[in-house]
Amino acid sequence: MSTLICMVLLCTVAGCTSSAVVPAQDRVDERKSELVDMVSGSDSTDFEVLRELGYIHLKELNFVDAGPLLARAYALNPADPLSRHLYGLYLENEGHIGEAISMYEGYRELPQARRYRGLRELMAGRYTALRSEQLRLELIALSDSISALGDDFVQTDSPPNTVAVFPISFDGGDDRFAPLGRGLSALIMTDLGHVREIQVLERLRLQVLMAELNLSESDAIEPSTAPLVGNLLRARRVVGGHLTVDADERVAIRLGIRNTATDELDRLDASDRLSEFYALEKDIV
Repeated sequence: MSTLICMVLLCTVAGCTSSAVVPAQDRVDERKSELVDMVSGSDSTDFEVLRELGYIHLKELNFVDAGPLLARAYALNPADPLSRHLYGLYLENEGHIGEAISMYEGYRELPQARRYRGLRELMAGRYTALRSEQLRLELIALSDSISALGDDFVQTDSPPNTVAVFPISFDGGDDRFAPLGRGLSALIMTDLGHVREIQVLERLRLQVLMAELNLSESDAIEPSTAPLVGNLLRARRVVGGHLTVDADERVAIRLGIRNTATDELDRLDASDRLSEFYALEKDIV
């Protein structure tokens, strides 16, 4: 973990400043001494001073001194993305994975400006890595519980408004349009997410489940796998389906909505010209 932090920190310097040149050690020591004096004096509430000194300690792998400084910097300015990132690195090293994930998740709020691109990629990368592993362990634990209980297992904690939308499978037609399958899934998730009464499960949770169980897109709504998928995801309904585009550029969509509690399956078919793809998705939702 310490090696990882060093590598990430070097990337942070390159990605978040105008120059990737690391100062000579004597200059670092001089600056560190200046910062210590500032923190001890009137600048003890200056989050940038605290952040910079905490960063130096973190790069030196001095986590004992880095932690309190970075925690104070974040507390003084929770909206500062670099403070969140550095404090997240400290928390991750200390094994506080849930709190680190919360810090890294702040990448979603970063502006799209080019200056934030490097930091956004770093935070998103750490978030995805930690959250994926967290979800994988949760799925394994729940799967073990289901296997141990067998027929005695009862799904009790899947609220009726929970929905898991799996990637839509592209079945045939011009391969240029293959990305439309996952694009349709993303659009459906976005639109359902705007409905306050519906809880759409995060895409990463689905990706981890599919990788762990080696599921294809269509497996999610099959009678043999849908109940297990519902139990593992804590989803009352799972959505999956197929999409094709023919030679005349007409798109055909066939969706299935499986109730994992009752095993009932509702079908929804729709088709139109490819140019009406977005309007067709709105009609479906």
